[in-house]
Amino acid sequence: MADTIEAAQGVGEALSQNYGEQQLLRLAMSTIGAIAWQWDLDSGVFSYSLPLAQALGLDSDGEDTSLLDRIDREDQENLLAAAERAHEGREAFEHLVHIRIGPEYHPFRIIGSRVDSPLANHRSMSGILMAGVDAGFLLNSILSHTSVLVFVKDLQGHYLFVNPEYAQQCGIDAHDALGKTDRELFGDKVADYTLQLEQRVIESAEQMQREESPPFQTDNTYLAERFPIYNSQGAIYALGCVFTDITQNKTYEQTINQQRRELGLVLDAVPSQIWYLGSGGEVIAINRQASRLLGLDIKQVKDRTLLDLSNAVPNARERHRQILQVIETGTPVFGSIENYLDNGERVWARVDTIPMPGKGGEISGVLLVANDVTELKRKEEHLARNDARYRSFIANSTEAIFGAEVEPPMPLNLQLERQIDWLKQHTRYIECNKICASSYDLEIDEFIGSRLIDLESSKEVFRQKALAFLQNRYRVSNISVCELDRFGNERWYELSLRGQISREGLTEIWGMFRDVTVNKRQELALKHSESRYRSFIANSHEGIFNLEFRQSIAIGLPLEQQVECFVRDTYVSECNDVFAQQYGYESAAECVGRGIMELSDAESARKMLRIFIKNNYQLANFESQVRSKHAGVFWSSASLEGVIENDMLVGCWGSQRDTTERRKYLEELEYQATHDSLTLLPNRKKLYMEAEASIRNLHPDKSLALMLIDLDRFKEINDTLGHHMGDRLLKQLGPRLELIISEHPGLVARLGGDEFAVMLANIAEQEATEIAHQILLQIGETFDLGGFQADISASLGISFCPKHGQDVGTLMRYADVAMYRAKTESIGMLEYAPAFDKHTPKRLALMTDLGRAIREDQLLLHFQPKIDVNGRFIHGFEALLRWEHPQHGAIPPSEFIPLAETTELIRPLTLWVLDAAMAQCRRWRGAGLNVRVAVNLSTRNLLDDQIVNQVERILANHQVPAHALELEITESAIMADPKRALEALERVHALGVHLSIDDFGTGYSSLAYIKRLPVETLKIDYSFVIDMLEDEQDEIIVRSTINLAHNLGLKVVAEGVESRAILEKLYGMGCDQAQGYYIGRPMTEADAGQWLRRGEWSSLHLLT
Repeated sequence: MADTIEAAQGVGEALSQNYGEQQLLRLAMSTIGAIAWQWDLDSGVFSYSLPLAQALGLDSDGEDTSLLDRIDREDQENLLAAAERAHEGREAFEHLVHIRIGPEYHPFRIIGSRVDSPLANHRSMSGILMAGVDAGFLLNSILSHTSVLVFVKDLQGHYLFVNPEYAQQCGIDAHDALGKTDRELFGDKVADYTLQLEQRVIESAEQMQREESPPFQTDNTYLAERFPIYNSQGAIYALGCVFTDITQNKTYEQTINQQRRELGLVLDAVPSQIWYLGSGGEVIAINRQASRLLGLDIKQVKDRTLLDLSNAVPNARERHRQILQVIETGTPVFGSIENYLDNGERVWARVDTIPMPGKGGEISGVLLVANDVTELKRKEEHLARNDARYRSFIANSTEAIFGAEVEPPMPLNLQLERQIDWLKQHTRYIECNKICASSYDLEIDEFIGSRLIDLESSKEVFRQKALAFLQNRYRVSNISVCELDRFGNERWYELSLRGQISREGLTEIWGMFRDVTVNKRQELALKHSESRYRSFIANSHEGIFNLEFRQSIAIGLPLEQQVECFVRDTYVSECNDVFAQQYGYESAAECVGRGIMELSDAESARKMLRIFIKNNYQLANFESQVRSKHAGVFWSSASLEGVIENDMLVGCWGSQRDTTERRKYLEELEYQATHDSLTLLPNRKKLYMEAEASIRNLHPDKSLALMLIDLDRFKEINDTLGHHMGDRLLKQLGPRLELIISEHPGLVARLGGDEFAVMLANIAEQEATEIAHQILLQIGETFDLGGFQADISASLGISFCPKHGQDVGTLMRYADVAMYRAKTESIGMLEYAPAFDKHTPKRLALMTDLGRAIREDQLLLHFQPKIDVNGRFIHGFEALLRWEHPQHGAIPPSEFIPLAETTELIRPLTLWVLDAAMAQCRRWRGAGLNVRVAVNLSTRNLLDDQIVNQVERILANHQVPAHALELEITESAIMADPKRALEALERVHALGVHLSIDDFGTGYSSLAYIKRLPVETLKIDYSFVIDMLEDEQDEIIVRSTINLAHNLGLKVVAEGVESRAILEKLYGMGCDQAQGYYIGRPMTEADAGQWLRRGEWSSLHLLT
């Protein structure tokens, strides 16, 4: 509230000296902290007006850039990003920053807009800096509620600030006016008039008052005051203007009285105590809140000092001393915390004391603002007490409690084994209680600082705990852990762990454990006893049985090995007669002793056992079809529970009931619910069920096709021949369609009326399209309706999974869009295309998410190595963009990069890649790895006039030499505009950046044109390289390209090197560099570093 007090003092001074409203607003703007500024985004120079900067200590070092240096580092980055976005979008912006004044940071609001000038060579922004969040609110309140019209312009006439009254009277939008001139807003006549006046003020460096009408041309008369605003060097930086309506009464006294009432309402509405004190510390004015808390009105306190009011003002002597010091030094005091007793209760207040300049610049008084922060201090004390209770809880807990720090934090995207290794190497205890330390025979100070792995009884125990923790998303509750104590005895513990996750990854692990050895042994004994008891349930209507093993099965074995042991070694040790009769035996005696393979077929048993083992050796009401060797096929519902002792499966107890009749009844109900009653074809529900299942089981190289068919002129048949004839036609249509698709997995469904659907699973798109044409031809064949011959046609729309969507709802909608388009254009059959449906939710959502991913740094780079074929060294890496979507996981580059290339997103996306690639290149070079990093440029990037400046800036930011960067451009990008492409490439080449043509051979560039380009390298597209050992044409193309490039003085890089044989072939052809999976797949930064350290590439140099 320091700025609120400062504003109140300024208002009080204005009232006491009978200033006009123009002076009042000027004083409020400078007192509250309105600093005019201009920012050259390219040079980084930040200029600002002098008066408040001096008062707040922002220019103590006398440098223009000192203000930016005092801004919090994180705020600097966010402010620069906001300013650049505003400049690029030609928008105004408002941002909160924290500026260091003395030892502390204080909040400021910065408001600005883009400066467009034909003389400007740099990107420039200008605006106003307001000191304090609350102060900015008060200034806005004053300017928003007053009848006075206010604006601020830069020296070129661009609006930097417009208050709502001015915007309303002029008929303009206050936000849209920022950055514009009078000529743009009001035309030449107004602009010429105001330019003449404003130029006079700037040239004379003096304020000007005159009666005139503002640009809105009303009948009212206004008193206009124009005044210059100075920067930190004392030069005129901007111009302000205040219009006051003096139509009703031109006397200043009446105007001031009205303004006093308006401003008084504003100040009285402020919840802070506001005092305006004179140069001797005497009270000039106070607001209603101060009066209420004092219990005195202004008449009772006016012209009295705080010493005179010591009975009502706590700490009056210290406050009075501080006030006189501020008046003497002119230095404000912000955030002074005081406490005192009020009716026996401790009260805390935050007091800001701000000097108020007079007309001649001398300090004429102070503005004092006091805010009650008692509640905040009480919360701080409450937190401190909670922390003490927390530490007392840990120390006195009956369970072992500990905390561990992961330093550096573990990235969450590592593979499981990497995560386990990370925890081994980088996790140390930072907290524990005495019980925890004693469990390891250590004192607390010996325990803290130890690595987790160093205190475990074995590496396997550590791995068991780590797996449980990592596989359960960094938290486990009451898991049982068995360890050997120092005497070799088994001890059981119940362990709970919780991981602390931040943006950097896993940072801490907190947990507790307790010894449950006695309970565990009792539990195992009780479970075994209860299992035996349950086996002897007499006269049960369900089959009850007990299985035992000729050899116990270790539960740690792989799944399939456990299944085979179960099948081989399991036999029925006990059962009742019901169980035996379910398998065709008369009594239990005939069944006992038989292996499970003697009862049912092996496949049924294996299927059930896999589920049983995966479900922690339990089954509950598992329904399956049993193929008994003696009783035929029947449906059963089985429950099974394994008996585990010492990590060994020693037996199973279970029950089973025959559900064949119930199953038949349910199947009949299911059929009725999933089939059309007229045609007996599957209905919409069945279609969705089957399609969803087919999508889950879709082969990677196949598609699912969904067709929607709508009969044309079917209504004419119903209307002409009657609905019974229409029903007859529909019944005939189903078999026709089913015959066409009979050789393919899928189904024909009736959706209702004359609308049908065909679903084909695991089929090639071309084959599905051919079947669609056959369907239309078959529908066009004559229908015999019992004496009547009917010919109809149909419209068909088709969509594919995964090409068009991953769920049935989306595929249905897209097929419906295509079918409707086909019907509208009388085409017959159409495949869905986005052009038919420009507003797909997926496209819009992906565009939005991609923009957010760029801004929020959700993208990452993978690096694929390139080696020198003839030498024995790594040549460099190609940076490949990856996007890990928070909800959808990895998004393929082939999906989002083409989308970005059709929008403006490609520019910030490419800049992100360049910046990240050069940052990594800098880290590698700092580690002594002088490699080159290649980045791809799209057509839009290549033809962007700013690309050269942006590349140069990024190289400078990361201190990377230009030759360490290689830009890869496709032939198609170059041929989009050959002239501009050549100019851009020559400018980039002049920086020293290496250039190469990517995917050579797939475009249409001429060799004569390539010869003119400043490129050093051709990259042969992988489609030629990967098959050249089997395809003679590809080999000829590769060999010719290498010879051609060498004749032109160019190097050659071959992509698609996926085997040693290809690499040897390229070596024989004289190829310079190679890239492909055989050398190294695209990998993360960490993996690339390991790849370099392992020296895997050296094994490839056996070609000589």
